[in-house]
Amino acid sequence: MFIRILNVFLVSLFLTSCSNNEKPSVEILGTVQGIAVLGEDGKLKVKGHEEKVLRSGDGVVWYVYLRTNMKSVRYTEEVILNGSSVWGMGDKNKKSDKTKDEDVKTIDYKISDDGSKVVVLKEAKNLKGFIFGTWKMTDKDPVGPVKIRVTVENQVNADFSWDLVKDSK
Repeated sequence: MFIRILNVFLVSLFLTSCSNNEKPSVEILGTVQGIAVLGEDGKLKVKGHEEKVLRSGDGVVWYVYLRTNMKSVRYTEEVILNGSSVWGMGDKNKKSDKTKDEDVKTIDYKISDDGSKVVVLKEAKNLKGFIFGTWKMTDKDPVGPVKIRVTVENQVNADFSWDLVKDSK
């Protein structure tokens, strides 16, 4: 994963040195996805981006590396499951990710009528060159494909996918 992050950094360094005066307001430089699992020691561990099989209790993690001169960006996370589920969204007015202060805020969300999809609108401030998201899978989630589409400033998309399987334990 370090090599991939290094490559994204080098690409962003190259792109920021270009003399193109008509740069878009937001560019996606790269993406990384992983699976977060609780280790036997009780600490959270992230598996590499090659891993695509999820089990109940696993979490998904995605990163979108971007270039922008904006002080904040709005983006949506569209999470699509293979069937109806129970969404633990919480309070819209609280910060959404474990970032300091109010760097990432959930503005709004909408759950589809059949419960298979949620679209979450967020705003990220004090950008450090990336945005990220996490979702935890539970035994109430249907087995099958899990897809996340991140759309930044209604302009650019990044797609992530995993497969949720029944736990064999």
